[in-house]
Amino acid sequence: MNTENAVMYFLIGVGTGVLTCLMFKTLLKLKRNRVWHYQYNPATKLDIQIIAQTLETLNNPGYWDKSSDRLCIPDKRQSLFCTLAFVSRELTGKYEHWGTVSQELRKTIEEKYAERWSEHPIMDFNSHPDTKHQDILNILQTTKDKLESRAKIQKL
Repeated sequence: MNTENAVMYFLIGVGTGVLTCLMFKTLLKLKRNRVWHYQYNPATKLDIQIIAQTLETLNNPGYWDKSSDRLCIPDKRQSLFCTLAFVSRELTGKYEHWGTVSQELRKTIEEKYAERWSEHPIMDFNSHPDTKHQDILNILQTTKDKLESRAKIQKL
């Protein structure tokens, strides 16, 4: 193989590798929306209470903390994630990271604001530069509406 062919094969190999890498990243991005293993869990009255109280708590813009690192310290302004975690613990004694409320909130964020998260939908959405306080309230209200609708179907 001469040098010209070797360079061409190398470029094709690099090009293919870059293309493969880009295709893989694209597939991961497309697949990412399903990484949370959504299940159609029944919505309970307690789930609706959790999301309603989270919405009520964050309704005060002075309570909301736009910066979020998922390190939740009591008696400070709180992010969406921390408020949900504190409300869950208050009402149930624990926070279920993969529970119905958290899952439905993630799913709603992915449906409405797919461009505002990368790895952790709740944290990333909360901290995204384009996310405003009203967006937080809207996503919580939409999630609450979805859980209430699910509960009606189940006839709770």
